[in-house]
Amino acid sequence: MNTSRRQFLKLSSGLTVGFAVGSLPGCGNAGPDLSPAGDNGFSPNAWVNIAADGIITIFSPVDELGQGSMTALPVIFAEELDADWDDVRIEMSPSDPEIYGNPGFFGLIYTAASTAVSGYYRQLRHFGAQTRHILLMNAAQKWQAPIAELVTEPSVVVHNRTGRKLTYGEIAGFGRLPETEPEITAADLKDPADFRLIGHSVPRRDIPDKVTGTSGYSINERLPGMLYATAVRAPVMNAGPATVDDAQARSVPGVGGVYSRERSVVIAADSTAAALKARRRLRVDWTPVGEVNNFDSETALGQHAEMARNLALEGEVWNRQGDTVAAFDTAGNIIERVYRTDYIYHAQLEPLNSVVWAKDNGSDVEAWVGTQAPVYTIKAIARETGVDESRVELHRAMLGGGFGRRSISEMDFVDDAAWLSKQTGRPVKLTWSREDDVIAGWFKPVTGQFLRACLDSRGHVNGWHHRVAVQEPLTTAEPAIYESIDRRPVISMPGTDHLEYDFPNQLVEHLPVEPGIRTFSVMAVGFTPNKFAVESFIDEIAAEQGADALEFRLRHLQGSQRAQRVLDAVAGMAGWSRSRENDRELGIAFAEYHHTLIAGIAEISLEGDLIRVHDIWVAIDPGVAVQPDNIRAQVMGAVVYGVGSALTERITFRNGRVQQANFDDYPVPTMADSPRVHMEILPGGDEPSAVGQTGAVLVAPAIANAFERLTGKRLRHMPFTRERVREALRA
Repeated sequence: MNTSRRQFLKLSSGLTVGFAVGSLPGCGNAGPDLSPAGDNGFSPNAWVNIAADGIITIFSPVDELGQGSMTALPVIFAEELDADWDDVRIEMSPSDPEIYGNPGFFGLIYTAASTAVSGYYRQLRHFGAQTRHILLMNAAQKWQAPIAELVTEPSVVVHNRTGRKLTYGEIAGFGRLPETEPEITAADLKDPADFRLIGHSVPRRDIPDKVTGTSGYSINERLPGMLYATAVRAPVMNAGPATVDDAQARSVPGVGGVYSRERSVVIAADSTAAALKARRRLRVDWTPVGEVNNFDSETALGQHAEMARNLALEGEVWNRQGDTVAAFDTAGNIIERVYRTDYIYHAQLEPLNSVVWAKDNGSDVEAWVGTQAPVYTIKAIARETGVDESRVELHRAMLGGGFGRRSISEMDFVDDAAWLSKQTGRPVKLTWSREDDVIAGWFKPVTGQFLRACLDSRGHVNGWHHRVAVQEPLTTAEPAIYESIDRRPVISMPGTDHLEYDFPNQLVEHLPVEPGIRTFSVMAVGFTPNKFAVESFIDEIAAEQGADALEFRLRHLQGSQRAQRVLDAVAGMAGWSRSRENDRELGIAFAEYHHTLIAGIAEISLEGDLIRVHDIWVAIDPGVAVQPDNIRAQVMGAVVYGVGSALTERITFRNGRVQQANFDDYPVPTMADSPRVHMEILPGGDEPSAVGQTGAVLVAPAIANAFERLTGKRLRHMPFTRERVREALRA
């Protein structure tokens, strides 16, 4: 795990001097090197470089998908460094997980699951404080003064007794590393009451370039002699091209070649427009793949629901607490319901694309990719070009949305570009059409969910039984990982646990199905379908008791003051107890998402069979709110995403083929469809918890609960399409 100075210099592109100290993973003590910092600045550790002109460059290990983490992580480091934010510049870190891996995500550089801020928080505070201490040590030696007499102001070391000052840039001109690594304890970290950056409004650094159109997206990359390409992937997993009719495709002006590979067909041209035009003229017949060719999603939904309902069919235990068998055997009042959810597409705005250049007869490769998983990207490029991974230089680009799609280890939108560049020796920009992205997508799986609850004499839930029939996405996307974790359904089952609700006897079961459909993580993973079922069912139980939905939840959350606080807050914001106009009604939902507690209320109306969502109120306890303004933006964006999942977004299969192709038949929310979102942040705790995807989790159950209060009818199949609304109203 040790990284020498020479190795660090190699990793730190553009830095001629870098010092690696501390207990940073992959960055062991560099020893007593007392050479001066030099012209290129002072790098006390792998996270920062301080230049003589006072510019402080902080390296951010996460990929920027629009979620703002590329700013949030440097804010944490800069807080403990006591840096003037105006002096800070941000660069993406090298793609070395031994140094920059996320402690909260298995030590990987992998931007997913809302783990960036929470995962790196402790580490970045530690190394920010360590860097500050090294600056203090150098100033103390310069002035021959006790370090206890020194303090820092933003980017300045001050000698309290004499008033002398040294800027961080001035110290960078003569700074040396100590012989031994400074030990940093909790007492050396800032008191949160003294935070200047954390918890305050700090503008995101990526926004100005996005507004002016100068951000570094790989789709904008231009290189001399570049080939432009697109790829066609099989609509059925594990299929390959059986016959390729490319005569019409080759006739398009500018097309240079059509190449058939094991899993794809690649078109090379002198422009993206020519490649995509040729794609529309290409005809490919794919090899048959067993029963997948007969798969019908509507049939599967019914089968999933029946599996979940069939108690004679034993499931795999996901969570067990107390004795549910005894609770139900002695129960006098048992309530049962079935819920269904459809396949969901990632629907990221920026088309899948990558730029790869196998140079010098393929001995070195340079790539520009918007990726959520840099290490997977490097591995895919190395595999297709035949070079060692160390010879792949990855420029990590901005992402125009990801939602999980750009994190899959197969890197299907990268490997064809790498292969074509290897064959031609030219840089290749490969861009997928939206239709190919949809047809060959990796989807959130359908679910069939059976829930039953039994109540005690007080009307409290005494027994809770939840069965989910669902394909675990890891079975198709990451089978090796799935086997290594003992086939635990860690993507499909989250959201079924009850860490806050006081249900004394609980049993949650997974009923695995493997229809062979490409599935993977999609925003909020299993939380979205599972919390739809859970929070809908809680409302239905309350209704059977004649209880208020808010009061019923609070009754079962007596052990969690945090949960009560967010529910009370959102109820006050929305005016839960106030009567609405005749054509509007409210619905409520609550969730725990990776230690973040969030409550939401939706106000809806009906226009015939169309649900209109007018307002959504959200109260969230994210632990430490590192960037409050950005939390608001993240939750609001996730709410809009959740509106699409709740009302319109669904993928269907017939004969194993996806029936949708673009946003005309896979409608996502427009501005006119987006509700007003009202936010209140209620920080609590000593560390930040997950934020980025939380807002999407609440939307569907809140809408379904509002629908029942408005109409007396229940929606149990997500999304709530107009057809399903009509069916519910007729029931």
